[in-house]
Amino acid sequence: MTDILTVSLLITSALLVIIIILQPKGEWLSLTGTSVGSSARFEKRGAELMLHRITIALSVVYVALALALYLLG
Repeated sequence: MTDILTVSLLITSALLVIIIILQPKGEWLSLTGTSVGSSARFEKRGAELMLHRITIALSVVYVALALALYLLG
């Protein structure tokens, strides 16, 4: 059982890294309050929104797998 969870955790972490790398650069600057240029965007649309939602879902799965592996191991 722990072998399946470990492999799932590794796959999830690899996918999470890939999805984070695919996200647009400079997004963190708008979160800190400093805008880049005159057009500060507050909405995500299209592929950017999909990547954001996939990142959140993979993060939740990663934490759940890590907790399950901790509790069983």
